[in-house]
Amino acid sequence: LRKPSTGAVIVTSPERGRLSDNGKVPAVATFDDVASGTGAPFTSGGVGFSSEVPLSTEGPQVSSVVMGQRHSFWFPSAGSSPNFLDTHQSFRASFSADVYEVGFDFTCFACDNQKQDSSMEWILYSASGEIIATGSRTYDFSNWHYRATPFLGIVSTTPFRSIVIRRKSLSSDVRGNWFLDNFIYR
Repeated sequence: LRKPSTGAVIVTSPERGRLSDNGKVPAVATFDDVASGTGAPFTSGGVGFSSEVPLSTEGPQVSSVVMGQRHSFWFPSAGSSPNFLDTHQSFRASFSADVYEVGFDFTCFACDNQKQDSSMEWILYSASGEIIATGSRTYDFSNWHYRATPFLGIVSTTPFRSIVIRRKSLSSDVRGNWFLDNFIYR
């Protein structure tokens, strides 16, 4: 992705790899620096992870096995085993300094009954807690075989200090479970 030159613009990409060509290497949270079973709030790779809703009893949790399957099943084309993030539908990532780009590998279990039914939604927040931007990108998990790992990249021309990310079914209240790994930012 290339960072847009003017305006408060958000660009997304399903392409894994560097988010932009600005030369700065991104930092990565792999969740391997946190014990499996650790629930929010916690820090990995310099990023604070917490529940989207402060009093939620079902927040994100670091895992190494879900449904009896390890990292290599859920993320066959992404490295950094053994740990990953079980999002429990949504999470908030908070940064100690301004960030312009975020990206991550993710997958979903029991998510879509219909094609193009998973909406990956995000909200970007400033250091003062104001909403900078919102958006979404649709993915298809209706016939998912875990042979590839989807990627979501978000680039903003306005700096942000935290992001809330959630997965939502467009056609039903089916929640499914979605997991992520290799959370990159800069």
